[in-house]
Amino acid sequence: MTATAHDNPRGDLLVQSIKQLQASEAGAAFDDVSVDDVILLLDASHATATIDPLLVLGLNSEPFCRLMALRRGYHVLQPQEPAIGFEEPRLQVAAKGVILTTYFTSRVDPARCHKHVGGAIPPDDLAYVQGWHSSVQHLGTPAVVFHDGLSPAFISELQSPAIGFQRVTLSYTSWSLSDERWAVYRDWLAGPGISVSWVLALDLADGLVAKAPWEWFAQQRKQHDLWVGVVQEGSDAVPKQDAFLDLAATMVMELEYLHGAPQSAAWNCGAAALAFTVAHPRFKARHTVFDQGLPFSAQAAHCWKQGDCQAYVYHQ
Repeated sequence: MTATAHDNPRGDLLVQSIKQLQASEAGAAFDDVSVDDVILLLDASHATATIDPLLVLGLNSEPFCRLMALRRGYHVLQPQEPAIGFEEPRLQVAAKGVILTTYFTSRVDPARCHKHVGGAIPPDDLAYVQGWHSSVQHLGTPAVVFHDGLSPAFISELQSPAIGFQRVTLSYTSWSLSDERWAVYRDWLAGPGISVSWVLALDLADGLVAKAPWEWFAQQRKQHDLWVGVVQEGSDAVPKQDAFLDLAATMVMELEYLHGAPQSAAWNCGAAALAFTVAHPRFKARHTVFDQGLPFSAQAAHCWKQGDCQAYVYHQ
């Protein structure tokens, strides 16, 4: 039964918010949104009874994408062909594990547009990469930074025998840069010269690696083949290479669905797609996912500030 304004203490405000959404520039995407949908979304977003739903739903990308995923249900999506171009010579890695991240600057980043003038992350920003770079450099484990236009001087200052930079040509122009990284990971790992047992995908902006997780994951492999943590805007995934490829490919299919909805370009759908993917019955039938936080990941960077390094991965 569709909820009405009398069924919920937020009913009047919810109905008003839905009408405003339907009158917005993305209104076509909300034509059949019900109060039930918004209540579900607010509950998933931990919204209080007094918060304006527009602040949660509105034209904010992540809640919209989460709503689209919840409403879609479990339908079979079709795999897509590789779409990302890699500058030659392509980086090749043969190691126990590799850490992947991205530094894209060619389009607006909706997750961090409030922090940067014009909405795009500035190129060649040492402060932007310092935390991630210092933690990974300290480990000495192989890592790859995918980018779309960093300067040779900047790359020369940061690259090392362990840390390499791979320039790419992005293809999904209507996607956010954060979402397109999944296509980059998928296509690079499926390419030539990659032989690794484990993959760690980590946000460059706020991710820190306290210690290499490969041995612990090897010990846990009978119970899990994917370790996933979603913390605010960040997401980490550490699986065996074959499991990561499956995750990345499924993520790209989900993102193609979500970005196919009538909406503004470059919305962030990554966290919604990740949560939907790891809960998908077909995906769960293929993989066992660990998503309980510690000892995999933690939100506060206590490791750096207080020496409390109980987790492997931290978000600043």
